[in-house]
Amino acid sequence: MIYLLEGPDGTGKTTIARNLVNASMNAKRSCMFIHCTNTSQDKKVTVDEGYERLLKDLNYWRSLDYDVVIDRAWVSNIVYTEVYEPGKAHISDEVAEKLFKAVDKAIICLPKNKGKYMMHFNNLANSRDEAYLDNMDKIYDKFNEFAEKYCRYDMFDHFTNKPEQIKIEDIDD
Repeated sequence: MIYLLEGPDGTGKTTIARNLVNASMNAKRSCMFIHCTNTSQDKKVTVDEGYERLLKDLNYWRSLDYDVVIDRAWVSNIVYTEVYEPGKAHISDEVAEKLFKAVDKAIICLPKNKGKYMMHFNNLANSRDEAYLDNMDKIYDKFNEFAEKYCRYDMFDHFTNKPEQIKIEDIDD
C-alpha cells in the first residue's frame, strides 16, 4: 500500500505516518517512510525531474511489495509555491496526475473548521518552531481544494485526546 499524507503544519500527518509505519512493522511488512517537502537539493534537477525520480522509486518499492508512507510531497509543493511564490513554476499537472495514480490512498489532513484550525496553528506556532507563519489562511484554502477531491482527515474529529491511538481504519473513506 502506498499512502500520501498532505496538509499544513499541525494537522496530524506525522502522527498518522508513524501509526502506518508501526502497523506495517507489526504486520512484518517492509515499509518505507518518506518525508519530502523538497524532492531534490540538486539544483540541476527540475521539480518535475525530482518527482519523476520519486515516481520511479514508488514503482520500484511497489514491485518489492513494500508499504510506503509519504509525509508531504507534491500537493505541498503546489500549495506552498502558489501561496509564497506566485507565478513560479511548480510540479506540472501531468507529473502530479502520474503521482496520484501511483498512490493507493491520498489523505489530506485538514480540519473542516478553518477557524478552529487557525487557533490550533497559532497555539502550535507559539510552542514550536514553524517554518511558515504568514498566509496560513491561504494555505488552508489551497489544501481545502485538494481535500474536496481526496480523503479528508479531520484531526479534531478523531484525536483530540489520544493521537497515538489512530488506526488506518479510522481514516478509510
